Amino acid sequence: MSKTTSAADYDKVISEAYLRLKNEYGQIDSYPFEKKLLEDVTSDLLAAGHIAPIKNIPDIKYTYDARKDFPPSISEDGFWAIIGRGKGKYNLQKIHQNNLIRIHKDFNLSEIPVHTINDQTPIEVASILGDDEQATMTRIRYNDILTHFLGVKAHQVQGHERTNLSCGQIEVDEIYVATDGKEKFIVPISGKGGDKDCLSYTQAWNLSVYSCEKSRYQGYTGRPLGILKDNSGLIYITEFTCSLKIQDIKVEKISAYRLIR
Repeated sequence: MSKTTSAADYDKVISEAYLRLKNEYGQIDSYPFEKKLLEDVTSDLLAAGHIAPIKNIPDIKYTYDARKDFPPSISEDGFWAIIGRGKGKYNLQKIHQNNLIRIHKDFNLSEIPVHTINDQTPIEVASILGDDEQATMTRIRYNDILTHFLGVKAHQVQGHERTNLSCGQIEVDEIYVATDGKEKFIVPISGKGGDKDCLSYTQAWNLSVYSCEKSRYQGYTGRPLGILKDNSGLIYITEFTCSLKIQDIKVEKISAYRLIR
């Protein structure tokens, strides 16, 4: 019976890849590499019997973008993130904070404002609505929560978009537009649900690149948002700095919303 791929297998692959990069470049703050490095390391570790087969190599990057921290062999040298620089090309980039954002751990919850809103989601919709990030986006839209959070009237442009930029292929879960009459804002959103996946600075950076590079948003100011619904039902909305340098991105504002009938 073949072994099942585990998170420990991903740790072994990324640790070995990091070791090879350090041996090639020395100790630096940004290591360029390509997907082939992960493929080669996976093949070598599999042949040696150290890991189970890994069929989805890009999922290794996503794991450290949203699900788990880097193993100690990497984190002992600082905080890191994997950012794209084209199709199948990446940088392992040193950053100023842990890449994954765990709201319940990283913030003083007593300092996060919690707004209670009477849920205006039509009962016909609410009665069959799921519990994933898209369902959360639906509740946000019906209750105009982003207008409250942003302080300016917000309108949905579209739902999910997959697009290719200088950082490679990215996915944006939702796009809104807003204006205060003088300035126009483009509001790309990354959404997460439950406790499995986390918001992260790499996702915030992807949203910033999206805001800056999409030609149709010329003249708009980017306001990247992360949205997370926790298991208690609270919806957390986080606004990030819009910057093409991941080291400059920080949490600008965070609020929580509770919907009640």
